Amino acid sequence: MAGRQEPPVPPLPLSGGFTGGGGSSAGVSSSTTAPPPSGSTLDTDRSARFMSLGVANINKLREEAAKYEKMAFKERHRASKLTTTMEKHRHRATVLREKEQAVLGRIPELESDQKEQEKMLQMGASGTASGAVAAHDQSKIHVKIRKIQQKMAGLQRRAKNLEHAAAHHLQIASQKKVLSDMHIEKAKQWEAEARAYTLMADRMQKATEPDSLAPTLGH
Repeated sequence: MAGRQEPPVPPLPLSGGFTGGGGSSAGVSSSTTAPPPSGSTLDTDRSARFMSLGVANINKLREEAAKYEKMAFKERHRASKLTTTMEKHRHRATVLREKEQAVLGRIPELESDQKEQEKMLQMGASGTASGAVAAHDQSKIHVKIRKIQQKMAGLQRRAKNLEHAAAHHLQIASQKKVLSDMHIEKAKQWEAEARAYTLMADRMQKATEPDSLAPTLGH
């Protein structure tokens, strides 16, 4: 018809998805989106986190093992001191026993001397043997016999005191031995605890090594 205008022809699309004009940025943004992280990156991050946690636990276990080792060392030190004291008391008891035997060893000689003096008195009382003891000498013999008896009584009393002292030291030594054994048993318990914590730490450390983690995380 006269006076009617035809509509404009739309422009043709360009290569590469561009349509011309200013509206071409939508196609570019959709085609250049960053790809998702690969599986190897996730495995690496997971391994790092697992190893950091494992190291913390390993350090904690080794600290516990060191604590129990220190406690065991203290118990053994106490046991050693008690053993030293025990040996001193035993040695003292041995020395006292030797002194006791030395004191008792003097008594037979005095007993023999006493018998000789008593024999002289018997000879003087009978008046038949040659060389009989006079009456005034007999009183001296009685005095000698009493002195000999007093010496023997004193030696026996001293030997008895030495025996009691030796028994006392042996009793103390026995008590120290019991206490020492108790500390040794306690030290063994702490050492067993320390070994258990050390073993757990070693196993965990082996499990957190990269060579051990790679097959597990890859699976």
